[in-house]
Amino acid sequence: RWIKFNMFDGRMLRLFDRGHLEEKRFIRYLRGIGCTIFEVDPHTNKQFRIYGVHGHYGGSTDSVGILPYFPDLPMLGEFKTHNVKSFVHYVDKGLQISKPKHFAQMSGYGEKMQIQYGLYFPENKNDDDIKVTCIKLDWELGKSLERKAAEIITASEPPPRISDNPAYWEC
Repeated sequence: RWIKFNMFDGRMLRLFDRGHLEEKRFIRYLRGIGCTIFEVDPHTNKQFRIYGVHGHYGGSTDSVGILPYFPDLPMLGEFKTHNVKSFVHYVDKGLQISKPKHFAQMSGYGEKMQIQYGLYFPENKNDDDIKVTCIKLDWELGKSLERKAAEIITASEPPPRISDNPAYWEC
């Protein structure tokens, strides 16, 4: 309900900044191979955003693009930097297993924007290796996440905790 303010230490702010700087480079690479990349929505001149649950649910995608290989198929663009362990896990297991939150996020955006595919562009921060993947998005997953958000946002009481033990790592 818009009452929590995130406070990040300097290290996290630098990591966020690095990610934003890398996005420009990734876009340059994609344009260099003939992709048309929109960093902002041409109708609003602002970042592509989705909204739901009376404006209390939403997010923004890094870009929307057209690949020269599929000129009639717009794709969401998500750009991420990974540490070695995370990148290797993604390469070995794929996006849905290694980064289910990223896949869910993209599926939610795709469903709201009526875009069926996403281009996931990760980079290994250790050695600059990249492995770009075109992914079919799961609109049903996107819809289910918004329904879950609506249940939580409109609830009169918070949902049950994952654990009552404050030392439990997921809390």
